[in-house]
Amino acid sequence: MKVLVVSLFLTLTVSCIKGDAEFNVLRVIESEYDLNDIRTIIGDHSSSLVHYYKFDSNFTDYGSAGQDAIEVRDSVDLSDGIIPFVDGQINKALSFDGDGDHANFPLEELDVFSVSFWHYSSSDEENVTQYVFESDRYRLHDRGGQRVQLEVKGTSGTSRFKLDSADAFNENEWVHVVVNVNLSNPFPGDSTGLVSIFVNGYEKSVIIESEGSGSLPSDIVTFIGNAKSESRDLVGMVDELAFFNRALTAQEALAIYTAQSQL
Repeated sequence: MKVLVVSLFLTLTVSCIKGDAEFNVLRVIESEYDLNDIRTIIGDHSSSLVHYYKFDSNFTDYGSAGQDAIEVRDSVDLSDGIIPFVDGQINKALSFDGDGDHANFPLEELDVFSVSFWHYSSSDEENVTQYVFESDRYRLHDRGGQRVQLEVKGTSGTSRFKLDSADAFNENEWVHVVVNVNLSNPFPGDSTGLVSIFVNGYEKSVIIESEGSGSLPSDIVTFIGNAKSESRDLVGMVDELAFFNRALTAQEALAIYTAQSQL
């Protein structure tokens, strides 16, 4: 379903003598997005949406960066085939079978950002770490037991932020995740309150497992669906992957989940 968003600016000049009104249309701007498009849901049409991959049978970046993702087959088994697009939470999604395939794109060097995505875990192995994405600076994975964990890799140590086991989510169902990051470069030393994680629209408790140190490396290539070492293959699906150069609010995280979960 499409929605037509029209911004209409009018000026009204009233003549008391003639008793009439004059309407002057200054500008009409039309833009068309899907009702389930993040830009429609949160009303953000600015450059804060840096990357936006809908995976609707393509790797197009609908964000301001315009950096289309590139499919990469298993470097060991080139006969494995392409990454299939399957029915997802919103239209199509990218499906990974755990055989080394992945997609990559150049992630901006962001110290403050938010990532929003839908995730479907198909692995039944509780202690296997599977990467949703990894760059030179950040890695986000589905840690064993279906717990999201964000790692920030410093030159002298890594910060690890994970969900409490009480907030684990179920396998074989779609889950919406938002992770907000507000770090300084180099590491501040105390990361309390600098990372927040929302699951299905609601903020969850974050456990700081370790504190990183040193400076943050530059991000170049980011893998989707695998580690950069190609050793943490994802078994499952990823849909509606979006990166912002700011933190999403709690209201925005809930709005995205609510709008996209009802389709």
